[in-house]
Amino acid sequence: MYLLINYASAATTEYTPDVFLLAASCLPPDRHQEAVAIDGLRMIFQTLEEASIRLDSKLSELKTNPFTKEPNMTISHEEQIAYTSIMAEVWIVIDNIRRIELLIKFIPNVATSLAGAEFQEVLKEIKDLRDSLHHINERVNKYFAARGESIVGNIFWRYRKAPGITEELNCLMSGIRRINVGTIHMGQPQEERFLERLGNYDLRISYVRDPWNPVTKKRTGKIEEVEVNLENAIQVVNRLILFVHHKYIKFCQKALATPGFKTTAIMFPTVVGIGLRQEAWDAKNPPAVK
Repeated sequence: MYLLINYASAATTEYTPDVFLLAASCLPPDRHQEAVAIDGLRMIFQTLEEASIRLDSKLSELKTNPFTKEPNMTISHEEQIAYTSIMAEVWIVIDNIRRIELLIKFIPNVATSLAGAEFQEVLKEIKDLRDSLHHINERVNKYFAARGESIVGNIFWRYRKAPGITEELNCLMSGIRRINVGTIHMGQPQEERFLERLGNYDLRISYVRDPWNPVTKKRTGKIEEVEVNLENAIQVVNRLILFVHHKYIKFCQKALATPGFKTTAIMFPTVVGIGLRQEAWDAKNPPAVK
């Protein structure tokens, strides 16, 4: 399940997501920023897991229950809603992976310990992708006008229903295309590295942008198509989850074993409700007499 973030649902005797909340609660006052960042990662990791599960399910639904084309209709209402829903999940994943990079800067040794070329490249690709949509007015004025592409990109993925069955190459064009820009490159079927894969895999998103020239500190003016492998990004996040977990689990165990230890958290995540009887409310707020 390479498309899925493994956070809460992956809990075992060796791994538990409770470590994140516990670490955020146990760190001393002089490590407050670090504690807040860990708590933020905790929420982001769960958001990513839930979004990736929904995304994988929606991609599978497209393949197992394909839409029936209606006469004289280019796209049905149900198709429109389904395709947009998938892109919404894709961008939840992208947005939250971008936020991870901002938060790990507050956690000592994480960025340097995972500073492999793939880790850094994935984070840079996600940042560039997110920044491109952040300047959405440029996409409308420049890229869309020049290419006619969707402003949120298009996704590509492979799907194999069962072992021994030839995989399917899929492309979801997320928006209207007003200009014919030529062939859509979906990849080569039955690549050896994917022969054992089942379900949805090799998820990628493509978009167009005007690259930034770090020398001239200006846009190049040459619009290009860029592809980001979201499956690689998801695998990087899974490795990060385990790394942060192992980084703090011994700290938490030592802190809890210390006699008289108390957490530094003022309040844990909770729900506070105030109940008021309807009769009491009506007594203070009598209905207006007509």
